[in-house]
Amino acid sequence: MKDYLDFQTIQTCKNNCIFCFVSQMPPGLRDSLYLKDEDFRFSYIYGSYTTMTSMKEEDFEYIKENKLSPLYISVHTMDPKLRVKMLKNKNASKISEQLQILKDAKISMHAQIVVCPGYNDGKQLKY
Repeated sequence: MKDYLDFQTIQTCKNNCIFCFVSQMPPGLRDSLYLKDEDFRFSYIYGSYTTMTSMKEEDFEYIKENKLSPLYISVHTMDPKLRVKMLKNKNASKISEQLQILKDAKISMHAQIVVCPGYNDGKQLKY
């Protein structure tokens, strides 16, 4: 079992999002700005956003047991195929199921959408 109190190990982002602001930053800035954190603990503690693409069943169990609420979640689209395309991660397709798990556990959520013209605007944004 993971040691969820071990903050020496930070879950980093494995996505390669088409809109990633970290990947688009110029070189030469302070190192901490290049950290692509994907840690749900930071979402709860600091309000940073997570895509949940790296989360395992045990992570959801930990969230439910400890009532970690609210969580801040980058959604971008509810269309599983489009989300995989935008985040370039096959695990991105699980967003509906993941949000439902959190909803059923009465975990408050704040969602963010980064609108990318030609991808998740128009009908996709309404969806």
